[in-house]
This record gives sequence, C-alpha cells and structure tokens, in this order.
Amino acid sequence: MGTVTPRDRAVGLVAPLLDPATYRAWLFLLASFPLGVITFVWVVTTLTVGVSTSFTLIGIPVVAVAVLGARVLGSTARPLARWGLGAQIAEPTPVPREPGLFGWMWSALTDAAGWRTMLYLFLLFPIGLIGGVLAVTLAATAVLTPVLLIAPWVIKGVAAPIRWLAERLLAPVTLSERARRLQASRQQVVDTAADDRRRIERDLHDGAQARLVA
Repeated sequence: MGTVTPRDRAVGLVAPLLDPATYRAWLFLLASFPLGVITFVWVVTTLTVGVSTSFTLIGIPVVAVAVLGARVLGSTARPLARWGLGAQIAEPTPVPREPGLFGWMWSALTDAAGWRTMLYLFLLFPIGLIGGVLAVTLAATAVLTPVLLIAPWVIKGVAAPIRWLAERLLAPVTLSERARRLQASRQQVVDTAADDRRRIERDLHDGAQARLVA
C-alpha cells in the first residue's frame, strides 16, 4: 500500500470544493424548500378535504385527485433529485385507465407509486426547510473562513439520506405490485370478453326469436 502524503490529504480535503456535484446538491437544498411548500400544501389540503368528507360521495374523488396530483408534482421532484442528488430514479409506469368513473377512482386509489410519491412530497417540506436553512447558513459563513473546507462534507452528508429517501419513494412500483396490476388488468379483459360473448349470444337468440315470430 502506498503512503498517504500530506499533499494527498490536502487534495482530498479540497477536492469536494471543486466537485460540481457539491454545488448541485447545495442548489437542490435551496430549491427543495419552495417546492416542499407547494407539495406540502397540496397533500395536506387535498387529503384533509377528502378524508373529512369521506362519509359522503365527494371525499373519495377528492382523494383520488390528490393521488393523481401527487403524480404530476412527482414529475418535477424526480428530475430535481436526479440532477441535484445524482439519484437513480426511473419514471413509473402510467396509471392504468379503467373504464368509467368508479374504475378511474379505483385506479387512482390503488396506485402504489402515487401514494409513495405523496409521502415523499409530504416529507419534502421539513427536508426543504432544514436543508434550505443549512444551505443559506453555509453560504453566509463559509466565505473566507475555515467553514469553507467542511461545508462540502456537510452538504454531502445531508444530501445522502435525502437521495436514499428519493430513490425509495419516487422509484417505480416493485415487481410484485406490477404483477398484481397485470393480473387485475388480465382479469378485466377476461370479464369484458365474457360480457361481450353473452351480449352476442343474447342478440343472436333475440334475433332468431323475432324471425320465428315473423
């Protein structure tokens, strides 16, 4: 093994200051606060209205809209996490379109990716609040002070758990959940085919009776 020289230690200490990933993570901490305010208001408002009126027929569609809205907001949170944190997050599959109003609500209410995205958007407010204060404090105190050397390490240490959380909650659904959705879609196709077959048989039977009567 090679000997670590003081020059190597100095380079290792200064390297994070020259790493673009450090400044992307810092900008992520700044941007996560205003985004967290928007997402927090959306999640809390829609769920509060939906749950409080769940005993009526109004609450269920409101909760469904809350989940679908979280999907839309998640399309902004994912690119931000990829760019700022280097998170490896693929885009989730679209919500399957079920026929009818009840089918639409059922698809939204059983959307696991939408609910996980909603949880991340809810947590983004305290994350953004803490991260934003930390980012501003480091920027204000690090200039021409020894804090400049430790600031990148602090930013990386704060960004690491946020990246872990984003990759767990914003990623696509698991294989088991996807298999369950495929099975449900297949069952729906089978039921639709059976209904069409019964309708055709009924039409043929009614038509034959009409001709016999004639």
